[in-house]
Amino acid sequence: MKKAILIVLAIPVVAWLALAAAAEWMQRSVAARPWPNGLGGFAAVAARYPDRAAATPAALELTKLTVPLGVDIAPRSERFVPTPSSRKEYDAIKEPLRAYIDAQLVRPSTAVDDAPPAVAAYFDAHRVQLDAVRVHILSGAPIAWTVQLQRGLEMPIPNTLGHMELTRLFVADALMKTRRGDAAAWDDLRAVWQLDGGLRPRPDLLSQLISLSSMRMVNAAAARLPLPEPAWLSELRAVDYRRNIVASMQSEASSWLRLPAGGGVRGFLAGPYVRLSGADAAEHMRAAFAGMAASNACDVDEEAWMESVKRSIPKWNLLANMGIPNIAGLWRRVSRVTPELELTEKALQLRRGETPSPSSRCSDGRWVVTAASVTFNGKLRDPKMGTNYPLQLAGLDLGH
Repeated sequence: MKKAILIVLAIPVVAWLALAAAAEWMQRSVAARPWPNGLGGFAAVAARYPDRAAATPAALELTKLTVPLGVDIAPRSERFVPTPSSRKEYDAIKEPLRAYIDAQLVRPSTAVDDAPPAVAAYFDAHRVQLDAVRVHILSGAPIAWTVQLQRGLEMPIPNTLGHMELTRLFVADALMKTRRGDAAAWDDLRAVWQLDGGLRPRPDLLSQLISLSSMRMVNAAAARLPLPEPAWLSELRAVDYRRNIVASMQSEASSWLRLPAGGGVRGFLAGPYVRLSGADAAEHMRAAFAGMAASNACDVDEEAWMESVKRSIPKWNLLANMGIPNIAGLWRRVSRVTPELELTEKALQLRRGETPSPSSRCSDGRWVVTAASVTFNGKLRDPKMGTNYPLQLAGLDLGH
């Protein structure tokens, strides 16, 4: 009888030990597998994103300079709240500002309208403050925020809402100057590009998405600005945005190997299952991105990809089934960047009297170029989130 009882008691212990051994093996195996775009295994993540204990002095100074504009760019841990009056002024033009920018940038031509009176009045009243912010950013002093990779999903992140609000102010200012034929419009776009220099090297996905959104806005506006284009615009085109997104998701996946199981006896018992589930989830994310990154197609069938990912996840892995984000939707957004960048580049070439090449880095499309228009002839599904900028520009203002 005692022998039978011991056998019964030993079964869960042996099962727990076997699960712990499987989790340990899985974690080591997954950590060593290389990610696409030459990112290597998880060991490369920490070196790619070194810790930064605090925001740089230039970043902290920026949080103060934006206050008179009604824009709060300070991280939550370093909050410098705008005065109620300045925020009230910004809130009054927030929606008209967004609508004005969208109306100009989704139009399939280079025409630019006058800003709504309320928006123009805001810029007239805050010209000195906005100029001060631009000068500070363009001074070249590094603007960067706290990075603490070891905290995983709890790592502090910048105030991305404030970044987007400041971006919209500069983009609108650039469009208003373009309407007047003022080449200083390029300085506004460059300020956005340099501001986002503090987001592009970061590991968190939110920073990558905000910098991507800002870049797309800058790129769409650039097609409309006065010639000649500045040299720094080539920096914008040279960034590998797909790689940045994959690197960010690799960083997030690496944190799945450090998921806490909780404290006490329950946490101890659940530990092997949590570690095994986290490692398995990380591997499914790696495999999905490896499959998507292998293609140069710019059209992404989001539904088919996510269905494939979901089918590949075992039912026992509840954490993966609940926690893996819509990575196919993310890939659709970043894949559209390629033809958007090409459109602006070719439109500027055409405006200065050159003949753009019809070729594209997208394997599923080419460009149709006429004397005053550029059109992408591939069929791309629009991303479900964010602004869908046109992939054609017609009636170009040649020689503008």
